Amino acid sequence: MNDEFLRKHRKEPRPEFAETLYQRISKPMDTEDAVFQPRRLALAAVTAMALFVALLFLSPGVQAFAGSLIREIGAIVLIDQRGGGEVPVVDPLPTLMPTAPPTYYAHDDGEISRYAGFEPLTPTYLPEGYSAQGPWSVLQFAESVGVYRQYRDASGGHFLVFNPVKHSADARFEQGYGDNETVTDITVRGQAGVWITGRLFGDSPETLQPTNWLMWVEDGVNYTLYGSELSLAEMVRVAESLK
Repeated sequence: MNDEFLRKHRKEPRPEFAETLYQRISKPMDTEDAVFQPRRLALAAVTAMALFVALLFLSPGVQAFAGSLIREIGAIVLIDQRGGGEVPVVDPLPTLMPTAPPTYYAHDDGEISRYAGFEPLTPTYLPEGYSAQGPWSVLQFAESVGVYRQYRDASGGHFLVFNPVKHSADARFEQGYGDNETVTDITVRGQAGVWITGRLFGDSPETLQPTNWLMWVEDGVNYTLYGSELSLAEMVRVAESLK
């Protein structure tokens, strides 16, 4: 087969075919789109996922769940450590110094501010049978000043501790709570607070016992009431009596 034979038997293509072919070959090939199309699809997928996650975490339901894992009560950050066993609390005060902090004793409510540098509210109501055990203790730490007083019932077997603490503006202290504890969000004196039951507390691992805690912040002071038997109603009554 030679060129002469091809020329004799060549036929002109149909006009429609020629026009379609021309349109195809006259358009430049976009090689960049061909190469980067998978990358763009992947980028779009990542962007969509990021948007989904952002919207998810902005939803009230998820925010409430995250808030239940970490609660901030002033300078105290309560972290949910449930699933890892019991979490005892041996010392509720934020001890940041290697040695015992300076301690001062106030024998009446008016003396507290002289040593503490602030004037905390103090209880005017105590549960039946409870009385103060000694004077107020004022403990000075690196970033905090804690005021402390213990009360006991007539039998001496149950205790109540009142512990207002003034922290520095940037102070943060973490306290974990474990499987032995139940933490409930409540309102105390018009302020957001928490009620904790089952918290193991003692001066040493050998003296740990279940206790109940009421915590809230008022006028920049962290207030804590904790004891070995008192109910939420009695704790709130003590808190409401503060003046």
